[in-house]
Amino acid sequence: AAAARQAARSALLATAIITSDAGLLRDAMADELHQPYRLPRLPGSAELIEMAYERGAAGACLSGAGPTVLAICDSTPTAHAVEKAWNAASVPGMATRLRFDTSGARLVTD
Repeated sequence: AAAARQAARSALLATAIITSDAGLLRDAMADELHQPYRLPRLPGSAELIEMAYERGAAGACLSGAGPTVLAICDSTPTAHAVEKAWNAASVPGMATRLRFDTSGARLVTD
C-alpha cells in the first residue's frame, strides 16, 4: 500500500512541475518508503524539514539518501525565511538558494 501511494506521489510531483503548481509539492514530496527510516539516523534533518514548512516552503524532504535537506520555495521572501531559520538552527550545514533554469534542455556542440 505504501509503495502504491509513493508511486502516486511521483505522478503528483511530475504534475506539480509540469503545471508549476507549488501547492501540490507538499503532498508530492511526502515519503513513506525512505524518510521514516533515514530521518532517525540523520540528526536534525526532520527539524530542518519542519522548519522549512513552518516558514512557508512549498515542499521539503531529504535529498537522496541524505543528509542533505531540500526545501522548495515559491517566493524569494519564503526562501530567505527558510535560509535564515536554517542558518540560526544548531544543525551544522549551509543553506543555498538556487534558481531554476526555465529555458529547458539544450544541445550544445562545438
